[in-house]
Amino acid sequence: RRACRFLLQTRLPPRQRYDLVVASCGGHPKDVNFIQVHKTIDNAFAFVRSGGALLIVASSEDGIGSQSFLRWFDHEDATAMRKALLQEYSMNGGTALALKVKADSCPIYLYSSLDPAVVKKMGLRPIPDIRQALDEIVSGERVKHAAVLPEGAITIAERESNAGP
Repeated sequence: RRACRFLLQTRLPPRQRYDLVVASCGGHPKDVNFIQVHKTIDNAFAFVRSGGALLIVASSEDGIGSQSFLRWFDHEDATAMRKALLQEYSMNGGTALALKVKADSCPIYLYSSLDPAVVKKMGLRPIPDIRQALDEIVSGERVKHAAVLPEGAITIAERESNAGP
């Protein structure tokens, strides 16, 4: 029962979408490496409207977390990545493809200890200063509604329907 109550406290209705979602993984160990950080990106992406943006705050002090992850970004686009994945499946390849699809859909800004060149290779936008990045993102009229997910690794969007698994 406590677990059910906890789940009910960490889900949000999916109907609301935001121009900007700022998400933290929730601290160590949820942001120990980028493979773990992707869980927060996946959860936060469910709250971003079309044309919106994500800003992710994650330490990633242990780097990417996988020797095989970055090589998937050597493919020229998501279609090529998908074809390669069908021929040589890898769990990290699936994670890379999921990230690529999200990064192609909206700008994802990442504040982390990762090398900016590595962040760019993954299709993300490295930011050295959160305040400056927020100022740039919210400048003008494009951000009217924003959300902050301080526990992004465990905050999930409620399904649109309760029907089915």
